[in-house]
Amino acid sequence: MTERTTLYPFQAQGVKMIHEFDGRVLLADDVGLGKTVQSLVYTWRYASDDPGPVVIVVPAHLRLNWRDEAMKHLGLKVEVLYGQRVPDGYAPSVDSDQVFVIGANTLAPPHWKARTVPPADSWVRWLADQKPRMLIGDEGHIFKEPTSARTRAFRRLARATTRTMILTGTPMVNTPKDLWSLLNILLPARYPSQFDFCAEYTNAQKKWYGWDFKGARNLDKLHAELTDTCMIRRLKQDVLTDLPVVQHSVVPLEVPLREYRKAENDFLAWLDREAPEMAKSAAKIKGLARVTNLRRLAGRIKIPAVLDWIKGFRDDTGHKLLVGLAHYAVSDALVAGFPARSCTLVDGRVTGDEKHIRFARFNTDPDCALCFANIEAAGTGWSCTATSDAALAELPWRPG
Repeated sequence: MTERTTLYPFQAQGVKMIHEFDGRVLLADDVGLGKTVQSLVYTWRYASDDPGPVVIVVPAHLRLNWRDEAMKHLGLKVEVLYGQRVPDGYAPSVDSDQVFVIGANTLAPPHWKARTVPPADSWVRWLADQKPRMLIGDEGHIFKEPTSARTRAFRRLARATTRTMILTGTPMVNTPKDLWSLLNILLPARYPSQFDFCAEYTNAQKKWYGWDFKGARNLDKLHAELTDTCMIRRLKQDVLTDLPVVQHSVVPLEVPLREYRKAENDFLAWLDREAPEMAKSAAKIKGLARVTNLRRLAGRIKIPAVLDWIKGFRDDTGHKLLVGLAHYAVSDALVAGFPARSCTLVDGRVTGDEKHIRFARFNTDPDCALCFANIEAAGTGWSCTATSDAALAELPWRPG
């Protein structure tokens, strides 16, 4: 294994800081600062001689992204684990360069009750038996509920592992209460009691139904304690001099391709089933019609995965996001996936003053977090001042 990526200075410093924390770290850098590459480089720079595989637990929509990042930065081959149970006879080669990526909900066995031993054919049991040398949990805020099955599975795996890293751009989603589960996973001896932690750092009140841990207090003390024990957090404005002006990333998504393959392999037969009225005219311009319909179909089958990715981005960053699109069917479906107050849509159906009003709302309304924009209709004539984050859910294309 060789490092293929030259780290930015702040990333190299981050790798050293992870090492200083002995690999039990809450890596809470802002989105876009390279939490993935820092965690991977640390693992192979400082822990490569240890036995056991590396296990990476992520939301399902990020499995392929981690696979590709490991290959890109370190030339590693990654095995993505699927299914709710370990297949019979499953026996991959497990050595110091073995990497497993698994979805957080796949790690936990179905219908697994608290305070019970996971089934022998569950992934959490199987992976714990491999004695991983490193456990990485991405989008770590998904483990903030201590009693959820995925949190319990991740905690169990962390206790079978020497080093554990939790990656999240938003370690505290609402109140300090959200932090306790993550800290208990990383440093169980230091943070054994949720009650004691919340009594210290929230406005704890005893209600008729029990204790309420809303609000926050002693935040300066909490920040100092975290940075002394396990947390690394840098914001974009802290490292701007190290960053390029623009960063581009390709995020692979897992989508069902069966229908797409049918359309690709026998386009006219597929179109005759889907839209018979279009099939006759399409036969005259088969090449152009084929590309046009395949693009529309590709956008349609990506909708669930794109929705998951956008929700994950929002959970991880809290940032506003500009989403570029090409087809009405795709933009309408994505808009329908969010509350009306949280997003706006600008495409060819929106004209005149209404377009200006929607742009202004995205730029100025703190509740309007998403702008779904047709690349042609919204590509000129305004300045997006609300965010520097943009995602192209569909790529533009012209026949010429």
